[in-house]
Amino acid sequence: MARSYPYGKVPSSVGTVISERFETPMVCCGYCSTHFAMRAAKAGFSSNGKLEGHKVRSSGGRAHNAGSNAGEERLGAKRAYGVVLTGITTGAVLARVKAGYAVTIAISYAKLPGYLKVQSNDFGHKVTLKGYRSGGYVGFFDPLYSQGSQGTWAKWTDIDQALWSSGHNTTTTKR
Repeated sequence: MARSYPYGKVPSSVGTVISERFETPMVCCGYCSTHFAMRAAKAGFSSNGKLEGHKVRSSGGRAHNAGSNAGEERLGAKRAYGVVLTGITTGAVLARVKAGYAVTIAISYAKLPGYLKVQSNDFGHKVTLKGYRSGGYVGFFDPLYSQGSQGTWAKWTDIDQALWSSGHNTTTTKR
């Protein structure tokens, strides 16, 4: 299964994917998404999820290969790098993206449309949204995508139905 870009690629000036494909099993989606958000908020981060992402994981108190939750991601970003993320409601996600902030969202992967998927299973997942384009398009950056690849412009209405009722974080600053 390969993702496609029916609505175009997000310019690399907005950001590029920080992939979790560096390890098996791939359980660092939350930390790679948090790493992307940290890069959107503050200069000086690499694009290697194994470096900063793993430090966020250990600083947030989660053992490796054990998933993550939004609170641990916020705690790890603050403890490890001084980057403040805040939890937001599902209803606040789009407004934060429109305002230019990076937002990590918790989703049900199976509920995403095919053009965004690279796997066919059903699992809880974390991605980052960054960038907004008129017509209701958001920049979609999935850690399951290849390292350094461009994000996909996605219809907000294709994503909102996959959102969990909680587990979303946003940056409090933007650069």
